[in-house]
Amino acid sequence: MAKAKRRKGEKALRPKIAREPAVKLQELGDDVPRTRIRIIGVGGGGGNIVSEIAKLVGRIDFVGANTDLQALKTLSKNVKRFSFGEDLTQGLGCGMDVVKGEEAARMEKERIKNMMQGQDICILVASLGGGTGSGSAPVFAEVSRELKNLTLGIFCMPFSFEGEKRRQIADRALEKLKPILNSYVLIPNENIFRMIDAKTSLKESLSMVNKLLAETLKGFIETLSLPGLINIDFADVRTLLEGRGRLAYLHSATGSGPTKAQTSLKEVLVNPLGDYGIVGADRIMFNITGDKNLKMQDVSEIARTIAAGNPRAKIIFGISFQPEFKDKVRIALFAVGCKEGRGGEKQKPSVKKKPQKPRAKAQGKLLLVTQKKKAQPAPKEEHKAVALENASLQDSSKLRRNALDLKKAVEEEIQELEKKEKAWDIPSFLRNKPAS
Repeated sequence: MAKAKRRKGEKALRPKIAREPAVKLQELGDDVPRTRIRIIGVGGGGGNIVSEIAKLVGRIDFVGANTDLQALKTLSKNVKRFSFGEDLTQGLGCGMDVVKGEEAARMEKERIKNMMQGQDICILVASLGGGTGSGSAPVFAEVSRELKNLTLGIFCMPFSFEGEKRRQIADRALEKLKPILNSYVLIPNENIFRMIDAKTSLKESLSMVNKLLAETLKGFIETLSLPGLINIDFADVRTLLEGRGRLAYLHSATGSGPTKAQTSLKEVLVNPLGDYGIVGADRIMFNITGDKNLKMQDVSEIARTIAAGNPRAKIIFGISFQPEFKDKVRIALFAVGCKEGRGGEKQKPSVKKKPQKPRAKAQGKLLLVTQKKKAQPAPKEEHKAVALENASLQDSSKLRRNALDLKKAVEEEIQELEKKEKAWDIPSFLRNKPAS
């Protein structure tokens, strides 16, 4: 009877023992906090960009914020609509009135605060130059900072054909935004001409910009949200984004086939929409995504190349596997502390050099002297150089002579130097002897 009880007890325990690991794993999965990211498109241009991105990127909240109710209706269904400033604008937008855009946002600062509450990272997307985007984006950034969210700005700058006034509005807005944000990415709309030809329509051109941004953000978001062999987590991003007003580089590229690693590496280092690269950045994060056949050699080459131009940078990297990346490699790259200018270096201001004495012609005369007197004991060359230089300085009109006159002058000076040669070679105690 006791034996039977023991067997019954064993049967009762076995399922419990078998289930414990599964229960613990499930609980662990439920308890792991996910990085909360919200992308907010501010104004008409920002809303259009976010609407396009939302079609391609999941696992994230998208919000379109605008004073124009009609523009909000055109956003994709994946984007939450946030209207503000209706009492001021009657839902008709701000045109190019930056003051009105700022006032509309400040009037509803509490609602904006509630919308941005509880996020780890807020990404503000705006096309600067208009009233709503340029006027209200700094208020959104200000609220995010007060909530202690990490805040990244992605800003498109106006086309040149949009006029100088719009450019000035954009520049002033950017100067207000820089000190409020942790970092920001700049995209000059003008650079779209690097990717299109004369037959490309306006709608298609803008869609290309949005799709490129979507692919870039998709790589960045999946880096934070998907598990990998080597994970990048929110603590890494916080380390990367510490500080204020730092220019950032954000890009993602995918390569396939035998040279997939080299292709993706080459493309990720040159964003066709940007005017700067990662050279000089002091903080770099990148994630490599591939299938389970990803080679160690490929990982090493990618890491070594990215680090090569930034020897002092703090580098964080991750590696993840996804089945849809069979025979493909994607690199998602994020660098902070970049320098403006193509290739990643600031254009150095031109420094005025002090005017130098015209030694070139004196040296040329000296060369003629030495060539003509190779067979004779040559006098001290430095004396000739000094004499010729003094002669050229004393008579500046000689510098303007034509080639024949200059040749004649040189020959005359050579003859004069030859006459003085004996005096140069006489010992000093004889030259200083008083005449009798």
